[in-house]
Amino acid sequence: MKYCFLLLCIFFSLVVDALDYRVVSRGSLHVRSGAGSEFDVIGKLASKDTVHVLKMEGTWAQVEFDGKQAYVSKKYIMPLRGTKQQSADDFFRGLWGLFKQGPISYLPLLILLTLCFTLLVRRMFRDSLEIKWIVGGLGLVAIGVMELIFFFGYNGLPWFCFPDEVGWLWTVVNFFLYGFVLLKQLLLNLQVIREICHESGYNLSVGVYSYVVAVILAIIFYLADVDMGVYLICGFLVARCVQIVMNYFIIRNFWRASIVSILFLLGSVSLIASSIFFIGVVILLAIGLFIAGSGDRHYYVVYRY
Repeated sequence: MKYCFLLLCIFFSLVVDALDYRVVSRGSLHVRSGAGSEFDVIGKLASKDTVHVLKMEGTWAQVEFDGKQAYVSKKYIMPLRGTKQQSADDFFRGLWGLFKQGPISYLPLLILLTLCFTLLVRRMFRDSLEIKWIVGGLGLVAIGVMELIFFFGYNGLPWFCFPDEVGWLWTVVNFFLYGFVLLKQLLLNLQVIREICHESGYNLSVGVYSYVVAVILAIIFYLADVDMGVYLICGFLVARCVQIVMNYFIIRNFWRASIVSILFLLGSVSLIASSIFFIGVVILLAIGLFIAGSGDRHYYVVYRY
């Protein structure tokens, strides 16, 4: 858990929405009065021009144009990340810009509060397994919340998806780092299912098999170039709900079942939201599932409620 959380802290500290973007269209980029192709064209931007982005709205970006708010297609702009060293003033202005970017502004506070709480509990309850379980649960919740904030608040690809801006070395390294974080989270979710099975002797788990089916179908749909993502996500969420209902019959304790179900649902939804960016990451998760299935004893941890 601690390595997964620390890696996420590092990752999310580098995916902050860039304010300045560069136009990457081959020709001129139309600037429109609203977020849609049906709105009037009020100007044009040339290729490699720099534009100041205020926020993202679906497939459109709200920008500053001639002192007014306008919109351009998000497909034709990329974050501008220069290689020049920034001064201290530029650094602090960038930090202040972070705290003004809507939902993402809560990430530093969430990281700080979770780390402080973890350190406090470790100092006060060093030998308590129950408190450690609570801390682990809070860490899992924090990870899920951070991923959902990124998915709904950032509304764009992670920063390392642009090798021409950050270099292929950073792209490759952070791609595998991203996959490693999601793999760790997947194993944490499987631990919740294993705990349910351990308490009840119930061996067939809808939760585990839904992961396997979702990964296999995602790869098949991608290779066949079939757009079935919405149906796949809906089916996966239905499987989550079935597992949650089964939790209450298996655990037979309302509060314990509720806590396990919340962790299970939040972890599953945030995992899907984070892996939806890359089919490559989904393939890494498939490999992780195979490794987890062949080495259950290595990852198996029994929690006491």
